[in-house]
Amino acid sequence: MQTARCLVCNSDIIIEDEMYEGDLVSCSICSRDLEIISLHPVRLAVINDEDKNSGVKDKQAETGEEE
Repeated sequence: MQTARCLVCNSDIIIEDEMYEGDLVSCSICSRDLEIISLHPVRLAVINDEDKNSGVKDKQAETGEEE
């Protein structure tokens, strides 16, 4: 089991050992969905509500950089 920080509210998210890259996790505090994009090290990307079905990620949240 590993932990990662929510990119929206900065709370801890537990990444279970059975999870894989591409799996979705939800933050228990802000309820945002995040995609696991890397396990070593753990990296998450915010999934936009309207993009859940298309698999498009919020790239700004993924990198943490401002444009």
